[in-house]
Amino acid sequence: MISDPVIGADFLGREELLQTLKKRLESFKEGYRQNIAILGQPLLGKTSLVHHFLHTFEDNSILPIYVDVRPQALAPFVNQFCRAVLYQALKQEAAVGPQESLESLLREAPRVIPKTAKHVQVIQEYLRRNDGERAYQELLELTTHLHRETGRKCLVLLDEFHRLGDFSLKQPFQSFGKRIMVQKDTMYVILSSSVRLARSILAEKLSLLFGNFECLSIEPFGFNTACSFIQKKLEPVGIQEKECKYLIAFTDAHPFYLNVICTKLKELAEREMRPVVDSHLLIETFKRLMFDSEGILNQHFMQWISRWIDVGSRGSHLSILIQMANGVSKLKDLAHGISRNLRETSRQLNELLVAEQIAKSGVFYYFPDNVFRMWLRCVYQNREMSLLVDIPSKSAQFVSACQSHMEEFFEASKKPEAERIADLFQAFSNEIVEFDCKGKRLPGFKEVLAPRLGKDVSHQPVIAKGSNHRWICDVNRRRVTEEEVNRFMAESEALGDKKSRRVLITLRGMDQNARLLAKNTKIWTLSLQNINALMEFYGKSKIVTIDKEPNP
Repeated sequence: MISDPVIGADFLGREELLQTLKKRLESFKEGYRQNIAILGQPLLGKTSLVHHFLHTFEDNSILPIYVDVRPQALAPFVNQFCRAVLYQALKQEAAVGPQESLESLLREAPRVIPKTAKHVQVIQEYLRRNDGERAYQELLELTTHLHRETGRKCLVLLDEFHRLGDFSLKQPFQSFGKRIMVQKDTMYVILSSSVRLARSILAEKLSLLFGNFECLSIEPFGFNTACSFIQKKLEPVGIQEKECKYLIAFTDAHPFYLNVICTKLKELAEREMRPVVDSHLLIETFKRLMFDSEGILNQHFMQWISRWIDVGSRGSHLSILIQMANGVSKLKDLAHGISRNLRETSRQLNELLVAEQIAKSGVFYYFPDNVFRMWLRCVYQNREMSLLVDIPSKSAQFVSACQSHMEEFFEASKKPEAERIADLFQAFSNEIVEFDCKGKRLPGFKEVLAPRLGKDVSHQPVIAKGSNHRWICDVNRRRVTEEEVNRFMAESEALGDKKSRRVLITLRGMDQNARLLAKNTKIWTLSLQNINALMEFYGKSKIVTIDKEPNP
């Protein structure tokens, strides 16, 4: 594992997800069971979330059983599941520890839970006969046997559950789903970092007929949480606001990258006795983590693209990734860049999508991982593909690229958000993007204005005009309420006609009632996340807003 789970005082954020888990568990105790699926990109903190939840879990009426479904054969998974069940059932009644072998636990179990122990022995007998199908079927019954014997319900957490499909079983998910349908004494929390595959499994093989899963998405930190996280990780070293915002934009507030970078930043700052992080220290940190051969991020990304370097890979996947890292984002342009036809390029893009190394929104292919994109452009392209033979020259190129990227962000950050959004609108050229599973067309505009409205800096209009279309926008810098939506409706009616499209841009989120009102009055709302996605598509620096400045 490249990153250990974070629990206790070191755990930060995710309050909404934790509250949902607690509420569902309370309902489970009262007889209403709602299974949960937690999905998110790798290293976003899914495992930390459930480990922290279990760390604070205090309820003897429910047994929490956590099992990591690793890339392995069926037998080790079955044994690990049995060990987890026996350990949780025995730890209060017998002197057993978390490192006990299955054999050791089975010696203690007959004294406390004889019927459950006998069922585990039945499972083991099927494994010895190489009957994996029956062993798996009986394994899914194990928590029910435990409930009948002890009266205690079970909370089963399966990490990377999609790997059940890797076992040599005929229908692992259908069997799992059938048990969920009737197994009211067990609540399941399943986790997966393979989002596309997991959603497909939930929709096709674990559909509503076999058990309803509430699907929760785990995203990068919010900007305020990311700022607090950075400060906490760097203490007692300080950081200025502009460097803090750049670090958030560079990592997309991804907790794993923030943790790795801040740990190295603090180490270098204390070694050089620097009280405050500056741009030079940031770049030196990036060099050590991303450019140097032994850097943890360099090794991580080299491993991630290894499948495309392998001799057996005959495609141009790496060439596509390099093209995308340099700003090429549409199928036609990518095909031209790698000198392949559209069909072949589309096929390889599909394979990259399945591998979840890239994503797609409308006509745009993009990287969901900004640090990976930066590494491809500034490290892999220069270090592995450059004709320069000396590493110092390549290192200097990397430092120069980081400086340029940082300065570009700093310059963009000096402009008001409305002005930056107006610049973004001017880049539109009738492309289609997808937000919330709905396609939206971005028309080309001949004129985009961002007029100032006196001293009120909480919101600012943006007027975009095309040949036969017009957008009236409101860039709102505070959390939007119903009152704000009504104000925008009144102001937009005074500025435009009925054919104008009204767009509300919420830089700090909006209330649920305000969202419903906007939808009912046909106002298109764009969150800061949506705007930053568009900034990514059109090669512009992202907007970072934090409510409280970091302590320098």
